[in-house]
Amino acid sequence: MTLFKLYFKYYWYFKLVNVTNKINGLIYFIRKIPWLGSKIPMRLYELYGIKEVVTLLGLFLSLSLSIVYKFFWLGLYLFSAVVLESIAANEDIANVFFAFKPHVLMNSLFIWLFLMIMWNLFMQGRSAVKTNIVRFYDDFILSRATVVRGMSLLDSAYQAIAYLPAALFLGVLFGRGFSTLLLVLFSYLAVNYFCLYIHRMVYMWRFSVFFRRLLMLGSELLVLGLGVVIWRYHLVDSLMGMLLSWGGLLFLLGCLAGSLWLFLSFKYEHDFLLYQQSLAAETSAKWEKFVGPTNQYLSEGLTMQKKLVVTTENANEHLAGSNYLNALLFSRYRSILNKALMYRFSVIGLALLVIIGLSWLAPADFLATKEVAKTLPVLFFIMYVLSFGKKVVQLVFVNCDVSMLYYPFYREARTIVTGFNYRFKQTFYYNGLLAIGIFCCYLLLHVLNGFFLEGRFFIVLVFLLIALAFLFSFHELFVYYILQPFTGELEVVSPLYKVVSGGFYLIAYFNLRIQLASYLYVVVLSALSLLYVGIGFLVIYKWAPSTFKIKA
Repeated sequence: MTLFKLYFKYYWYFKLVNVTNKINGLIYFIRKIPWLGSKIPMRLYELYGIKEVVTLLGLFLSLSLSIVYKFFWLGLYLFSAVVLESIAANEDIANVFFAFKPHVLMNSLFIWLFLMIMWNLFMQGRSAVKTNIVRFYDDFILSRATVVRGMSLLDSAYQAIAYLPAALFLGVLFGRGFSTLLLVLFSYLAVNYFCLYIHRMVYMWRFSVFFRRLLMLGSELLVLGLGVVIWRYHLVDSLMGMLLSWGGLLFLLGCLAGSLWLFLSFKYEHDFLLYQQSLAAETSAKWEKFVGPTNQYLSEGLTMQKKLVVTTENANEHLAGSNYLNALLFSRYRSILNKALMYRFSVIGLALLVIIGLSWLAPADFLATKEVAKTLPVLFFIMYVLSFGKKVVQLVFVNCDVSMLYYPFYREARTIVTGFNYRFKQTFYYNGLLAIGIFCCYLLLHVLNGFFLEGRFFIVLVFLLIALAFLFSFHELFVYYILQPFTGELEVVSPLYKVVSGGFYLIAYFNLRIQLASYLYVVVLSALSLLYVGIGFLVIYKWAPSTFKIKA
């Protein structure tokens, strides 16, 4: 009993630490917000009682949500059994359901048991210890075997408890409430603990990784085959009827006790966990190599850095100072940026092909100016996705500013403003080409469909595309220079930067969802974009020299 008390103690501490970290992170985030942060007192970190209450509330809400999920899954299995029975008996689904036939209960429980076994065989053979659990026992210098074993034990019990209301309700519908509840409880725990034990024993057999996976696949195929045989030869009623009897329930209780004993008596937990950690680290390294850097705010810059091939050509010898540095940077990455532009042009080219196909296949009058005008706000989201703004910001920070911002001459006002203007022009060059490509799509649509668009539509379109080219060439650089959220270790430490990035995405998404054919909205949107750019340039000239510095 002392060991189980320790399991419960560590489980509670783990949940409490997770909630405390989240609350402390929220307080830290708020304290970093300008003006508001200075009003948040430090003593909020010491509200330990409130954090415990929040932890209890979180556990209760999590359990409630799990109960809802369990009702959904058991209801889905019941519905599947009802559909199968209605097909076999050639009866209406409603009649089959409200007849509450014992055969339907047996089928639904068999489907649940079969899929639950398959899922545990699949997951237990492939799951690794979660990083927050590893961090927990490392930070508090606890026994990894005790922590992980307790977490596995209690997490399974937690999910089993969540099944009880749904299992009882299902059983009551068919007049076998208590036996159904015990069957679900005992079988769920027995299967979970046995699969946890088998997963450890497979490790102890010292097979190769390939053979282990082959063995797990063979186990899954064996269970699948048994399930098909039981279903095909109509053995479901006999099997489930036996398990729902008192003898069957005692058998399941014995299986649960045996599985729990095997799991708790496994003697090489430390070795197994070390092996799992090394395997998880190896898998993570392979995955990172496959998908590239996982830092969402600098991933493109880091990826471009890996693709760089330095040449000896130098066409910028006539330049000096900041202009030389920026010209050299962009000349080295020109081929990568041009390749990214070609990818975007291929998307626009595909859109042109679609326009040609629709214009050829569809009736001549299938389009009207009003319908096409509804697509103008969508261009905001399209330019947001295609824009080079983020790519250029990540390029210049990862490959230049992360090093140069430590030098005083690089932080001089004239150098900062000159660098901003040069980078803006380079970004506008690429975004301007994208805007021209989008204009060509509308022009082709106009030509192939009898010149049906009116002149003011193209006036508004050109105004919008120019405004968007300026906006998306300016915004990311503006936020970067004013907030400069990155550290020398390539981390984002400015919560406001994340808020601004998320808010700008929401504006773009709003324009994607809006269904408005009003020219007035488009003109106002374009005018506000240009106004934002104009005011932003004034802000850059005045404040960027004091804000553009490396974060500690």
